[in-house]
Amino acid sequence: MRCSRALSLLLGLWLTSARLEAQIFSLSEQQEIELGREASKKVESDMPMLGDGDITGYVNRLGQKLVRNSHRSNLRYSFNVVNSPEINAFALPGGFIYVNRGLLEAADNESEVAGVLGHEISHVVARHSADQMKKAGIANLILGGLGAALGGRGGAVAGITKVGAELGTNAAFMKFSRDDERQADELGARNVYDAGYNPEGMVTFFEKLEHIRKSEPSKLETFFSTHPSPSERVANVSHEIRAFPRKGDLKTDDPDFHTVKSRLSRLPKPPTPKQRR
Repeated sequence: MRCSRALSLLLGLWLTSARLEAQIFSLSEQQEIELGREASKKVESDMPMLGDGDITGYVNRLGQKLVRNSHRSNLRYSFNVVNSPEINAFALPGGFIYVNRGLLEAADNESEVAGVLGHEISHVVARHSADQMKKAGIANLILGGLGAALGGRGGAVAGITKVGAELGTNAAFMKFSRDDERQADELGARNVYDAGYNPEGMVTFFEKLEHIRKSEPSKLETFFSTHPSPSERVANVSHEIRAFPRKGDLKTDDPDFHTVKSRLSRLPKPPTPKQRR
């Protein structure tokens, strides 16, 4: 009798889990956007944002140029800058993209920043971040006892909202598969090229990261916990770029980028992780 009850309980849990998984993995685009919006609120609450309109405006303008040449240009993307010295960037579902101040300071020209943004936009295009958050969300919802709530009308949306809020800041540490990263690099290089930027900027930035990895590893702690090695990415992107038709007017740099770099150098230093706690 006890064995029968146990089997019935396990079967019930399995059915609830399967039903929940089906709901989450059938997210509509609007639900994906809502998931990202809730996560972005948490990110901007927990992380030190750079409150400089000129710098954020520059990153947003550059990002929007790339968005117009992406395969999900229908989304309303937003681009913001985190006041952190670490070299990193990350994307949330639905088009919410963040770049660390340290990344802007490390770049030498606009095409390098464009390459990073193109990569992050491509994670959104391919729904990589949405998939990662959904997978984590399924586990959180089941463990948190929200399966029953999701069974009701409107429950799936309520669950998505809760998951987005819970996972917000952790999005900066999401680790995509090598195939996801490779796809984002390939799509990103093409996005940069189609927008009129020199995709070699992706290559030179990855090469720079390899150098920084040896000289200032603390600046790349998060990056290397979530990305493949730069040398591997240099080889992959270089191979991809060789197949692009030749263009003579690809943009590598812009005076606005150096205005931003100069402005960053005059700002107070960003808070250290200990100061943020």
